[in-house]
Amino acid sequence: MNKNEDILEEQKENNSESLQKQLEACSKEQAEWKERALRLSADLENYKRRMEKEQGHWMQRAQATLLEGLLPIVDNFDRAVAHAQDNEGISMIHNELQAYLEKAGVKEVACDQFDPTYHEALMQIESEDKESGQIVEVLQKGYQLGEHVLRPAKVSVAK
Repeated sequence: MNKNEDILEEQKENNSESLQKQLEACSKEQAEWKERALRLSADLENYKRRMEKEQGHWMQRAQATLLEGLLPIVDNFDRAVAHAQDNEGISMIHNELQAYLEKAGVKEVACDQFDPTYHEALMQIESEDKESGQIVEVLQKGYQLGEHVLRPAKVSVAK
């Protein structure tokens, strides 16, 4: 019986070693899968953030394109209001259009000092009352949506 007990003990040790190796292999594989799952989860979150950012950019660009198309209409309304003799209808429509643009975030480009980001100089003029680089006359209004220039103001600049 001693011999049988030794054989059984040896088999137990072999089984124990085998099970220990299997357990280590399973633990290693589990750790690899866990790491992979964490990486994939992080990749998915990054993808979602990138898509949200791109979607916002696309929406802004679509809005800017739509509003750019309205600018010639705004110019024509400005001309009509300037030449209309107390025409309330035209003034009301003009005011509504201006209110819509303001609500959409469109504002006129400020025209004090020339800035090539916001202005397009069409000519330079000698001016006694303006310093060099100051805007003398606005030939066409410029508009911006937030920091994005929809259309630069066309101006004449003092020499």
